[in-house]
Amino acid sequence: MRFPPRQRLLVRHKDGPRQMTPDWLVNSEARAPVWLCSVFATVFRARDFGFIEHASGACSIGMRDNFRVGEERWFHTLYPGLPSTTCRLLHDDFGARMTAPAQVHWPLGGLREALSYRGPVPPFPQAYKEFLSLLNGARLFAGHLRLFGVSTCRDSAEGNWQPHELISANIFNRPRNVEDSLLIVGQYPWDGSVLGMREDGAIEWCDRLTGVRRRRWSLFGELLLEEVERLTARFDERGQLIDSNRPTIPNY
Repeated sequence: MRFPPRQRLLVRHKDGPRQMTPDWLVNSEARAPVWLCSVFATVFRARDFGFIEHASGACSIGMRDNFRVGEERWFHTLYPGLPSTTCRLLHDDFGARMTAPAQVHWPLGGLREALSYRGPVPPFPQAYKEFLSLLNGARLFAGHLRLFGVSTCRDSAEGNWQPHELISANIFNRPRNVEDSLLIVGQYPWDGSVLGMREDGAIEWCDRLTGVRRRRWSLFGELLLEEVERLTARFDERGQLIDSNRPTIPNY
């Protein structure tokens, strides 16, 4: 597919002070591929109606008027990319079920327990490792599209926002009938259907209960560009769903 021209994140936008954009997001944008820069540019249009950096470093963009608290209040939330050592640990050890270093803190009792799981473990694609180094997951379009990441802290204090959990989605809460070779990287909460990535980076949209493939994209960037464009048309300029009775999953 042909990617759009590179677009710059609104870190130098005339309507917002430079200091509002955290350094991690500026750095991620500088290293991001063309397709992710395009996604950033679209997401940050919602900055006109609100922006906040949480204690965890997560950034929420676009405050929605009809919600008062929690993540439902925000149109988009982006989570800081993982350190290279953490990404390497996931990529190298996820399928091998090796023991994580004790100093690395992980959710659900630790990656140590996750990697001692003896059921099927999918390979960890290089494409998702690279994505996690830039964004440790995202909650997009009022949560109608979720991309999973890894919780980096167990502290539940206010402001310590963490992504929807990648390890849990693939081990503890993995859909029973989804093919073992797919890494579950995202979800459409409308019907619970999931996005799975193959080792070569191809993406498959699957039914959560039956595991049946509904659609396939050759590249992760192809999926995100298409879905961001599609979902942008489903919401108004203040982040409100235009037709709440119409499903927000693909093909609708």
